[in-house]
Amino acid sequence: MVVGAGLTAVLWLLCVCTLHGVGGSSACEDCQTFNKCHSENQKFPLLPPNNCQFDDFEAHPYKAASGEQFVLNCTASLYPGNLNKDIKWFKHHSSETQQITSGNDNFIEKGKYLWFTEIEARHSGLYSCAVGDNKTYFYVDVIEKNMTSCHNNGESQLYLQIGASGVINCPGVSCYSAPQNVSIQWDKHPGVLFSKRAMTVKSDQLKLYTIYEQDSGNYICDFYYKDNFNWTVRRVIQVNVIERDTDRPPQILYPYGNKAVEVELGKPFELSCKVLFGFEVNFNPTIKWLSYSDNSSATPLEIGRAETVDKTISEVTIKQTARLEEVNKKHLEVTFICFAQNSKGNATATLKLKKKPTVAGVLYIIGPIMTVVTTAVFCVLVRVHWIEIVLVYRNYFPFNETIEVGKEYDAFVSYVSTYSSEGDSGLAEFLHHLPQVLEKQCGYRLCLLERDVLPGGAYTEDIVSTIKRCRTAICVLCPCYFNSPCLFEMETALQTLLEEKQFKVILVKYKTFTDTHSLPPLVSKALRVLPAIHWNPSESSSIDSKFWKDLRCAMPERKIRFPSQGAEDVNVLMPKLSDPKSSFQNSVKTL
Repeated sequence: MVVGAGLTAVLWLLCVCTLHGVGGSSACEDCQTFNKCHSENQKFPLLPPNNCQFDDFEAHPYKAASGEQFVLNCTASLYPGNLNKDIKWFKHHSSETQQITSGNDNFIEKGKYLWFTEIEARHSGLYSCAVGDNKTYFYVDVIEKNMTSCHNNGESQLYLQIGASGVINCPGVSCYSAPQNVSIQWDKHPGVLFSKRAMTVKSDQLKLYTIYEQDSGNYICDFYYKDNFNWTVRRVIQVNVIERDTDRPPQILYPYGNKAVEVELGKPFELSCKVLFGFEVNFNPTIKWLSYSDNSSATPLEIGRAETVDKTISEVTIKQTARLEEVNKKHLEVTFICFAQNSKGNATATLKLKKKPTVAGVLYIIGPIMTVVTTAVFCVLVRVHWIEIVLVYRNYFPFNETIEVGKEYDAFVSYVSTYSSEGDSGLAEFLHHLPQVLEKQCGYRLCLLERDVLPGGAYTEDIVSTIKRCRTAICVLCPCYFNSPCLFEMETALQTLLEEKQFKVILVKYKTFTDTHSLPPLVSKALRVLPAIHWNPSESSSIDSKFWKDLRCAMPERKIRFPSQGAEDVNVLMPKLSDPKSSFQNSVKTL
C-alpha cells in the first residue's frame, strides 16, 4: 500500500515533468496514459485531477507517519495582496475536487495551516490551498509505522520540566539516513523559534538550554529523502512543559469506588474510565479495562483510543473506554475493573452491571408510592376546602326531592326591604314581580319576612325557625345587603344547607359589589363557589327572559300547596314597594 502510493506519486510527477519538457521519458506518455495506468491498479491512491493543464503547476510531496499530527502550510498566502484573503483547502480525487471543512475527517483549519489531528493512510492524496487566484499543491504519502522495516520511528510526544534543559529529537530520521548526514529544518506552532533563543541544533536534535512554560506546543521537523524523487519527510512532536515530576499514583475519577450501573439486555454499552495523572518527564500512563469473575482470572477488554479530557501544566485527565457490543446475562455476573498505572503506583475501581427494571417493574414500585401521595394530597385538599366542596355538592347534586315533615314554604326570600327608599326602582321592581311570578303563576309558596312572620318576637329566633320551615332560600344580593340584618339571614341559610340534605340556596345578584374581605368565612366561601343569577332590569323585564327561566329552573320541582284560606291575591299580602311596569303585568297575565 505504501510502496504503491509512493510509486503512483512518482509516475504522476514524472508525467508533469514530461509535459513541461523536463527530464526524459516517463512511465506514462501523457496524463491520459497516467489515468489509464492508475485505473488499472485501484490500490493506488486517487491522486491527479483529470485536467492536464499544468501550466505553472508545482506539487510539494510530503511523507507522514500514521497515528500522529501533521500539518500543511499554504505558501500561496505569502503572495503579494493575499495576506488578508480567505484560504480555502481542497482534496483532489480522480473524479472530483472536495473542499475541506474544519472539524470533519480529522481536519482543522488554523489560519494558513491545515492540521491533521491524527493522520491515517486514507488521508494519502493530493491537496491544494487557494488564496485569490493563487494555488499551492501538496501530495501527502502516509506511511503506516507497522508496515515498514524500520523499528525506530521515534516518539511524537515529549515532556520537559520547566527550568531545566531539554532535547527534542526529530523522530524517525534513522529510518531514512544517518542522523549526522541529514539537514533538518525546525519550526514551532504556535509561536516561532527565535535565533536569539539559547538553543543548539545538532544533527537530528534541538537542544533548549532552559525550558519555559511557553515552550509547550507542536514542533515541526522537516528533512529530505530521495527515492527516485525528492521527498520532504515531516514529523510533528507535541511538547508538554510540566512543573515537576508527580509524586503520587493516578486517581480514578470515574467510576469512583465500587459502582453499579443499570443496563438493558441486548443493547450496546460503553464502559468509561476517567483518570487523573500527574505529569512526569518520562510520562507513560496506562489505563486498562478488565473483566473478572469468580471462576476465571482477569481478562483484558479491547479498548479504544485514549482521549484527553482536561490538561494543565501539572496534570492531565484521560478517558479510556471499552465497548460492549451487546449486553448479555454473562456481563451481569462479572465485575469490570478499571486499572490505571504510572511510575508512582496504580489504582483500581470496579463497575457492576445490573439489569434495568422494565416499565412494569417501575410501575410496580412507583404505583403504590404515587397512590399514597395522591391520597394524602387529596385528603389535605378536602380538609382545607371542605366547606366549599359541601356547598357545591349540595347545590348541584341534591338528594331525591321529597317534602319533609315540618316544611311549610318552598323558599325563604332574604332581601333589603328598605332599599327602595334610597331611590333604586330596579330592585323594587324585582321584589314586586318575584311573588307574582313564583307564587301566582308557578304555584310556589314563598316566605316573605314582612308578610309571613308575625312581629314582636326575637329577630334571630324568628329567622332561624322560619328558614328551618323552608326548602330553599333566595338571597337577593345588592351593595348594601351585607351591611344589613340580611347578612345573618344568609349565614343561617348556608348553615342549614350544610346540615340538611335537601336544602338549597339560590343567589340573585343585583349590581356588583367588591368589598367581601370582612365577611364571615362561611359567607365568603359561598360567594366564591356558589353560582348566582344576575338580575338586569333592562334585560329581564319579560317573563320569557333568561333570568326568569333560570330562576324557575333553580327552584324545587315539587311544590307545597297553598292552603285554601291563603290562596288570595299576593298583591294584597306583599307590601307595595314600587309600581310595577304594565308591560310586565301583561306578560304575567298571559302565562
